[in-house]
Amino acid sequence: MSSLKHPPQVPFIDRRPPSADPFQRTQVLVIGGGPAGSYAASALAREGLDVTLFEAATFPRYHVGESLIPSARQYLRFIGAESALVEHGFVFKPGSAIKFNQFKREGYTDFLALGCENNAWNVVRSEFDQLLMNHARASGAAVYERTKVTDVSFSSTDPTKPVSVTWSHTPTPSVSLSTAPWAPLTSFLGKIMSPLMPKSPVITGTTTFNYLIDATGRAGLLSTKYLKNRHYNASLKNLAVWAYWKGTNLYGAGTARQGSPWFEALTGQHFPHFASHSDSSPRLR
Repeated sequence: MSSLKHPPQVPFIDRRPPSADPFQRTQVLVIGGGPAGSYAASALAREGLDVTLFEAATFPRYHVGESLIPSARQYLRFIGAESALVEHGFVFKPGSAIKFNQFKREGYTDFLALGCENNAWNVVRSEFDQLLMNHARASGAAVYERTKVTDVSFSSTDPTKPVSVTWSHTPTPSVSLSTAPWAPLTSFLGKIMSPLMPKSPVITGTTTFNYLIDATGRAGLLSTKYLKNRHYNASLKNLAVWAYWKGTNLYGAGTARQGSPWFEALTGQHFPHFASHSDSSPRLR
């Protein structure tokens, strides 16, 4: 799919000074800035609630590629983010091909049969996740990256109700490598000289809230560390292995099905293959 262009870099948006410390009080605290956390923060902030989001990592950060389905557009439209996905330039996904029987041809689901705007996308997760986080910022949520929740405190009258968290926050360096005095040196060496970078002091604090959303995903901060109520579906306890390939033959190339992922059932496993951008495509087993 050499005709496809790699999506542009997601611009960084921050509505507050990089040195601002996290709030000590908020209506709704969201822990985790992935798609679930950023979506929740966007939806609630757009309703006028005071929302704060803590994310331990610095975005963009790597995550294995994702292939969305058309129903995602309804949710993105609800928070006003659909146009951002359309304009970003992710790989257009018109449908999906699935082959369950090696002796029969694949089945194909044509998303566009329900309308020319019913497509989905194969997304680069680092860009998709940052796009949603930026949208949460633009929606009015206070987003703090490099902020790790270290402890959760519960109500003295209701041991299942969280009321505050303690956190550690590393402020974003105020000096960038591109403008720092040692920039020519880092360019000459062809790598970042991390020992020469200014070290931001770690700040610790406490934030209280009315409501808490745990969007830490697999980590499950509340359910695994405190409430001990996480239940696993035995049939879904599988192992996924993925790799990125360049120059592969993609399903439907040059046809109206170009961009559709290929799913094939093998003995004891399934094998999806889709293009995430022009120069590589992830395959999962």
